[in-house]
Amino acid sequence: MRLADYVVRFSLGTIPTVGNPRTGAIVGLTPDGQTLVESMSRCDIEPAEVPASCLQLVDYLQCHGFLADNDSAAPVVTSAYLHVTPQCNFSCIGCYSGSDRMAHYCVPTVDQLTVAINMLAQLGVQELIYSGGEPFMREDMALLVRRAAYHGIPRQTIITNGSLLSKHCLTSFRGFVQTVALSCDRLFDDEISYLGRDISAADYLVTCDAVCAAGLRPHILLTLHPKNYLNIPRYLALADERGFTIGFSLLSCISSECHDLVFTDEQLQELAEILMSEQVGVGDYAESSGCTHLHGLTCVTYCGAGRRCVSVSYDGTIYPCHMLHIPELRVGNAFVDSGEDVRKGLASHPLQSVDEVPGCKSCDIRYLCGGGCRARMMHASGSWFSNRSSCDPYCMFYQHVIGLQIDRVLGKG
Repeated sequence: MRLADYVVRFSLGTIPTVGNPRTGAIVGLTPDGQTLVESMSRCDIEPAEVPASCLQLVDYLQCHGFLADNDSAAPVVTSAYLHVTPQCNFSCIGCYSGSDRMAHYCVPTVDQLTVAINMLAQLGVQELIYSGGEPFMREDMALLVRRAAYHGIPRQTIITNGSLLSKHCLTSFRGFVQTVALSCDRLFDDEISYLGRDISAADYLVTCDAVCAAGLRPHILLTLHPKNYLNIPRYLALADERGFTIGFSLLSCISSECHDLVFTDEQLQELAEILMSEQVGVGDYAESSGCTHLHGLTCVTYCGAGRRCVSVSYDGTIYPCHMLHIPELRVGNAFVDSGEDVRKGLASHPLQSVDEVPGCKSCDIRYLCGGGCRARMMHASGSWFSNRSSCDPYCMFYQHVIGLQIDRVLGKG
């Protein structure tokens, strides 16, 4: 028996720990366990050499893919963003696809998008997330989701600003789309939309009710920034009261217009404490299963870009994620390439492990945060390939929330 090459060792507070970044599994080690794991990282160990005190540990390592002869499968792409149009009726501050829209003027045809969907199905995608622009600027979304179902995509989510849903017959999506995710940064009339979305809080709730009445699941995807994060408990209470799910993402600003909406380190610490208190997390994607609960720590070495998710732009170009539509990071084109071609492109893509990020490789918690968001890191450093000592500018958030989690695990919190 020998540890697989991808297994990492680190400390959870004062406890020696071994983690599997492919499954997220983590296990703390006793002194005997630490000695055994060190030996297993260097050479093969026979079962007869395992001390009685470590038999349970070895069972755990075998069951969770830590061993070279029973290793875990490499991550596969399971979700994809499909940008179905560059058109949008809003121009929101901090929009991740705003700069992309400036370079694209052609709306893809439904046949082109069908080719892309077929390729994503070949790639193994299980969840397709429609984005834009504003997807409901298209009049043929109902046809598109039917074609995706025909090609074997089992789960479909549409992200929308919610302003155009009244023009579409929502019941035509039933049986094909599971979730309609409404993107917003406020849910109460006493709040201001600092991102420039001219929709009243009441209208969001009416839209949620309409989505639910059509047999679909309404999901609020709420963007957090310094002007609204203190309202997280109110948002959660409202979601419980009205019967919709809610997820949070951190506003990632890449332009000067966002300077008032960038979290300070102190605010990031307070945000971490609120989220831990409410037992919810944040994600930079449409989490169709609702809030990400922080029940436990997991081992990660990447943010997931280009490994578990990809993003297809309006012109078919494939990127590692929806926030990394950058020419240097192109993987292929969904309108012309096969799933196998894209799989090979992803395998050879220079995706940085947390051990390769200059600002992360000496951090004690790097295998618990995975380096945060690569898009924020790249925009902060100016280049994906930068040699500057960069890291996710919201690193303080991860440090604090993971520190609080570790304290809980160790019985200190």
